[in-house]
Amino acid sequence: MIKSQVVILAGGFGTRMSADFPNIPKPLIPVNKIPILEHLIKECKKYNKLDILIVLHFMPESIKHYFGDGSSFGVRIQYFIEETPLGTAGALLAVKHALQDTFLVLYADVFSDLDLNEFFKFHRNNDAEISIVVHPNDHPYDSDLVICDSNKRVIKFSSHPHQNNNVKNLVNAAMYLMNQSMLQKYIISHETKLDIAQDMFPSLLQIGCHIAAYKTCEYIKDMGTPKRLRRVENDINNGVSCSRRISKKRKAIFLDRDGTINYENGHISNKNNFKLFENAGDAIKLINQSEFLAICVTNQPVLARGECTFQDLEQIHNKMEFELGLKGAYLDEIYFCPHHTDKGFQGEILDLKINCNCRKPNPGMLINAIEDFNIDIKKCWLIGDSEADISAAHNAGCNSILLKSSIEEKGSIRYEPTHAKSNIFEAVEYILSLD
Repeated sequence: MIKSQVVILAGGFGTRMSADFPNIPKPLIPVNKIPILEHLIKECKKYNKLDILIVLHFMPESIKHYFGDGSSFGVRIQYFIEETPLGTAGALLAVKHALQDTFLVLYADVFSDLDLNEFFKFHRNNDAEISIVVHPNDHPYDSDLVICDSNKRVIKFSSHPHQNNNVKNLVNAAMYLMNQSMLQKYIISHETKLDIAQDMFPSLLQIGCHIAAYKTCEYIKDMGTPKRLRRVENDINNGVSCSRRISKKRKAIFLDRDGTINYENGHISNKNNFKLFENAGDAIKLINQSEFLAICVTNQPVLARGECTFQDLEQIHNKMEFELGLKGAYLDEIYFCPHHTDKGFQGEILDLKINCNCRKPNPGMLINAIEDFNIDIKKCWLIGDSEADISAAHNAGCNSILLKSSIEEKGSIRYEPTHAKSNIFEAVEYILSLD
């Protein structure tokens, strides 16, 4: 038996899709007239991952008839049929003898346009035993969330549903690289359906398994409900899915935080003082549905002044992301500057009292985003409510929109913005109307 580089979990019943696709197994449900499983197989071939093992349960013969041994698709396919559903983790354990030392795990209800070579490189470079793709999404409240340290190492999993807003919007995207040795370490004490994300990974983490989080803004979406399937098809047809490829220069709308995304309430040092603008979620949702990334760039002098800890700021941003998720929106990244040169505050942090390149009007946060996301700055916009925002956009070389209320309240500005609008929603609508 040839040991497989890829295992595709395709045993689901597709219950949520059955009304729209009766008597069709989930792996054969079409995405723009092509079965989702065919898309996954073509992606594997594109990256020379040719030995594929597909786990089946519901209507297996129709799937085997469509794909055969894989030769017509340029790959080699083997099948494992579950007599009774084992759960995703149970299925992996059942086929562990047929997998290579490092193998890719895909789900047959997840559409992706992700550079697998970069994912494999990340796995090797981090010396990880398991690597999982993570990203923010527009429904974190019912997704499995991942908590990482500064070295991209997973330290905790938070399973859905979530009862509070204290967890960062970093979602397990259901694509994994695993070392086969990890399956040998996973010992179960009873036979039952077991889930990879909710059962296997937390157990392996407890025994010290090195699980690394590969954060990416590349396109990867669950299409397991009719609504989500339509969204994926629209994103493909509108060029959204391919716009996020690593190989492409990307576009971004940069967003100031206080006075743009949320009400300005002095120097916000506690999450209880944070309140989103009513239209902020709708505005950012429009960005998410476009070819632009949504990136927050915010000065936070409260850190240097000693009025807020890094942990406090993290809780504020977790609340912001969670509440955006309730509106069906998300931020691709948040950059913040902790510095401030003014001194004389009680409890101030002297190490943060420095001149830096990241505090707006300097362009440092935008420059970091350009490097991190392969951004074409000339096609980008910054929406903000202050002279510092407009100057940062000018210094970085991108377009800008100043919110009109700030013109009245804060007086003249050094650089003219590209445009002015009343609020974040009008600003985003204007930008997208030009595209």
